[in-house]
Amino acid sequence: MMVPFQAILTPLYLLMNSVGLTDSLLGLVLFSTNFALPFGIFLMKNTFDTVPQALEDSAIIDGAGTVRMLVSVLRPMILPGIASSALYAFLTSWTEFLGALTFLTTERYFTLPIALLNIQVGTYGEVDFGQLVAGSVIAMTEFVKVN
Repeated sequence: MMVPFQAILTPLYLLMNSVGLTDSLLGLVLFSTNFALPFGIFLMKNTFDTVPQALEDSAIIDGAGTVRMLVSVLRPMILPGIASSALYAFLTSWTEFLGALTFLTTERYFTLPIALLNIQVGTYGEVDFGQLVAGSVIAMTEFVKVN
């Protein structure tokens, strides 16, 4: 979590290129997961730490197994942490620019920020402001709606 991904972008690109995961959606998903997972684990650990131990002990005394305790007792208490972790992962991958620009070259795989960059830099320097503004509004409304 302490190392910015820009510092390991080149070695990660070389690794993913040697495995054949550049210019693929699977490579982009693995890249996004790689950088959202540490914060998600940290957040979920803190979420589970807020659950009182007495609640888990009483579920065990009542005869609940591990799965039953997780589904019936812990799920209502950890649902906000799961939602926060999922929203964080979505927002980091939604607004991710540098990783997608580095790993993708096929136009059909481009994320919204990369597509907006390509709309901005059109043929002979032409800018289609209608598409650019519409795409920017879509990007911002999704970002504002989640926040």
